[in-house]
Amino acid sequence: MTQYRIGRTAISHGSIPECPIPMVLHNLFVARACGVLKLKSGGKQKAIEFGDGYPLAIWSNLSSERLDARLAAAGRLERSALDEANRQLTRNGQLLGEILVALDFLSEPEVAAALREQADEKLLEIFSWPQGKFRFFPGQQLRRSTRIAVVSPPAELIARGVAERMSIEAIDAFWKARLGGVLLLNPEPYEQFDQVDVGPGEAAWLESLGAGAPVASVATLEESQRRSAYAFFHCGLLSITEPEAYQPNHELEDPETEVAPTPAQRRALAEAARRANQRLETLARELRATSPFERLGLEPKASASEIEARWRDLACETHPDRFVKYPVAVRELARKVFQGLQSTYELLSDPEQLERYRKDPLHDVHQEEAADEVQRALKAERVFQGGVHMLNQHRWQPAFDAFREAVQLYPDEGEYQSHFGWTYYLVHGQTEQALRKALKHTRQGAKLAPRNANTWLLLGRVYAAMERFSQAEQSLLRALQCDPKCTDAMRELRVLQERRRSGPVRSLLNRLRSA
Repeated sequence: MTQYRIGRTAISHGSIPECPIPMVLHNLFVARACGVLKLKSGGKQKAIEFGDGYPLAIWSNLSSERLDARLAAAGRLERSALDEANRQLTRNGQLLGEILVALDFLSEPEVAAALREQADEKLLEIFSWPQGKFRFFPGQQLRRSTRIAVVSPPAELIARGVAERMSIEAIDAFWKARLGGVLLLNPEPYEQFDQVDVGPGEAAWLESLGAGAPVASVATLEESQRRSAYAFFHCGLLSITEPEAYQPNHELEDPETEVAPTPAQRRALAEAARRANQRLETLARELRATSPFERLGLEPKASASEIEARWRDLACETHPDRFVKYPVAVRELARKVFQGLQSTYELLSDPEQLERYRKDPLHDVHQEEAADEVQRALKAERVFQGGVHMLNQHRWQPAFDAFREAVQLYPDEGEYQSHFGWTYYLVHGQTEQALRKALKHTRQGAKLAPRNANTWLLLGRVYAAMERFSQAEQSLLRALQCDPKCTDAMRELRVLQERRRSGPVRSLLNRLRSA
């Protein structure tokens, strides 16, 4: 006989005979799973959405589990009323419950109760499946489903499903396959639910286990007790171990007597907390990596099964329930690390996301950089437009300051460079240094935006200021090639040509600076 325990690994897929429904639900709870569990047995199909390990919604393809079918079978509504509601459903696309309330066939509390019963039936029915397969899809959500008004605690669901729907033959076969083992109260809180409802008789039986009991003793119990024992096992209250690994403690202690830890025990706990904190801090540092593969300690070529196996190991190692005896700081760190690992796994468990990260492990960084660049570009454009407005008002210094900021935010925009160069000349005057810097930026602007008339217009103005008239004329002609309707380029080209024929152009430059 092999040791049979649950809660150690996150189950993602399998068959119902090998992994019974209670075992699947327990593992999803332990892993605080968020996603959709899809099940299939013959022609039956179900899908259950989970959040933090709790079932939140369910979808079924069984016609008998439709709301109208259940209401008709229970005799709550006449068939004619349901037919009328379905006709309205076809016309306007509302939910059936909404239509039943709108037609005054049922009250809102009655519809809510019916929906709750419908969801319960869909959930409990899967416990009766003797065969079938399942697969869990992390991060997914159900679009069309029955939302559960009150979240069902998984322990309550397991207890009801085992008591009301599971085959007693399957339960007895489970115990028969483990007759050589020893049944123990499970001492590990990591594997236990905190919502297990234990009645007085069941509590007495659990206490009677004492230091352990042979699995064979379960066969002597009544059917209801065998069912309860099966449910307790799959809720983590009980465990089965090999006889040779079983070492009972024959020293009986009063459970109500709380024994203070010895100095040695306190030192051991403090040392264990220190080591745990050290390990969690290492994992927290790894979670700051930009690549999700690095966060899990994997290579980008890791297969889906390797990713899942690594997640299972880390989830078991960092689950907050394993640190309940440690200081608050350690527990809080464990919670943060576990959540970070879970978020990373949900990214890589999605096939589309996985393929995206395989092609670009730094996808998140590049996305953030792209988003930052967009924001910089938008801000630069706003600043630039403000500068243009001030330039039109002949406010050279504020315009220069605005264009300088636009260039700092987005230096690859040609118009920003050109306007910065031109206003640099306007602010700093007719000096050799000012003209050289103005020429540098207006040239850069024309190079970055060679099809923009404004960049050539401003370059032409700077050349004219430097009395390089041939180059100024060529620049103004390029501006007109880019935009034949550029009136500023036409006017200044005409003035430049007239001045070249009649003499110095200093008056033109003065006009440009004072325009």
